[in-house]
Amino acid sequence: MRASVIVPLMLAALFGLGLRYGSSHSGTSQPQRRGDRVAAQTPTAPKPSAKVEVKTPPWSGTVTGWPHKDEKDARNSALQKAGERVSECYLKTLNPPIDWVPTPDFIRDDKYKIVTNESTERQTIKDDPNAPPMTSVTLNLEISDSTLKAIQEQDRHYRVEQRLWFLGRGLGGLVLLLGAIAGAIRLDEWTKGYFPLPLKLGLVVLAAAGAAALWVV
Repeated sequence: MRASVIVPLMLAALFGLGLRYGSSHSGTSQPQRRGDRVAAQTPTAPKPSAKVEVKTPPWSGTVTGWPHKDEKDARNSALQKAGERVSECYLKTLNPPIDWVPTPDFIRDDKYKIVTNESTERQTIKDDPNAPPMTSVTLNLEISDSTLKAIQEQDRHYRVEQRLWFLGRGLGGLVLLLGAIAGAIRLDEWTKGYFPLPLKLGLVVLAAAGAAALWVV
């Protein structure tokens, strides 16, 4: 065949293949674009908002102090009763129980945030209209986890002090008793046996009584 015939035929075949490839490529890509468009238009569901859990304190309560003429004394009375209330109603019910009773200074310390609210009430005595008005203070109390840890730390110090005081009293009583016995023996040596036996026993009994008093106090 001549070259003038072959060349046009090859160009026609290549052109046909190009049209077929273009049509097949455009047919497959068009649905994909539509699918992308549909996916883009589909609204996303809103994420549920996270719930904020409000943690309740381990213990809370209210206490009212005794009425006083001076507001400062009324507040101190409320703080004193607050420590007793926290101890009786909460600390002694724990396992193990806490023996330390919160002091007024500990209750009023802003670092522990035990007193959440304070209200003052002035009262008059109906039977005596000339008497000055009395003031009473009411405190809302709350013991948080961090405050409980601080109270437990104070209780550990309190227990250590109690053990040391217990050992100190026992040791002091023993020293007093042994000193009385040694003094009776020494006095007997000085007097060469002329020191009466009842006085020796009396001295020992007196020392034993002093040791017992030291132990009890």
